[in-house]
Amino acid sequence: MITIALLGACWLCAACERPAVPDMEIPKPELVLSSTFSVGQPFKVSVTSTRAALPATPVTYVRDAEVTLWQGDTPLERLKRVEETFQSISYYTSTEYRAQPNTRYTIKVSAPGFEPVIAQSIIPTPVPLERTRTTFAGYAPSQNLEELLCTFNFEVVFNDPAQHRNYYHLRIHQEVQEFKLSESGDTVLTGRSLQHLGFGASINNNAVTAYLEDGVLLDDIWFNGRTLTLPLSVQMRIRAGREIPCGFYVELRTVSEEYYKFHSSIARNKNNPGPPYTEPVIVYSNVQRGRGVFAGFSAAMDSIRVVW
Repeated sequence: MITIALLGACWLCAACERPAVPDMEIPKPELVLSSTFSVGQPFKVSVTSTRAALPATPVTYVRDAEVTLWQGDTPLERLKRVEETFQSISYYTSTEYRAQPNTRYTIKVSAPGFEPVIAQSIIPTPVPLERTRTTFAGYAPSQNLEELLCTFNFEVVFNDPAQHRNYYHLRIHQEVQEFKLSESGDTVLTGRSLQHLGFGASINNNAVTAYLEDGVLLDDIWFNGRTLTLPLSVQMRIRAGREIPCGFYVELRTVSEEYYKFHSSIARNKNNPGPPYTEPVIVYSNVQRGRGVFAGFSAAMDSIRVVW
């Protein structure tokens, strides 16, 4: 009986033991800003907090922040919070001041429980498009029998200023005409839609970075002061017998260094195969004591009509 009692006591003691847990410092939440601004537009700034790196973790909007816009030492406006309930988003916007070119702006944000943050950026002078054109290269059946793969070749030309380093974001939108056939066999137009055109990472080089599904990013370090002729080929899907491409809109954004570094780091991070093949890519941020981006850009537009 004595032996059994001792064994039982040992079992109880073992069951009560817990593994030692090392002291771990829980990171203090930081403010995350998201804002891109252009000429003549109000400033819109999304303010959220950092969250756990889990796919299901929802975005936490900071709704009690004080967001002020500055030019140098001069305050321009305190931004007003806007709730868009139909999209379940919250942001802060200027109601009186509009962004001006070649002006360096500062955004200052503070909120209870967070370190105050600050970020700066500028809207660079826009670079015009010299020429844009496209040619239809053919179509092929898709794995989806209801779709066709249409290939278009683009040529985009612009003159890069030589005075300083420039960065660009070239975006191409495809306009699609939707239609149907009536009972009498007539074509009835039912609507139009716009779609972003993306390019694969295979086009990447020292000057060009494919940006996910939204065009390409360009750094003029390899063509500074010269005329750039940029050939691009894109494949797009259309619903056979229901859609037809009718045009393209080409947007050349001349972007700030902050804009370029943030979006190019996102593109590299997305295309990064990860360990053990490559080192992880750290997403760029110009928000001091926080994360995110506050960045300006200007834009030049052109349109191309497709005649069948």
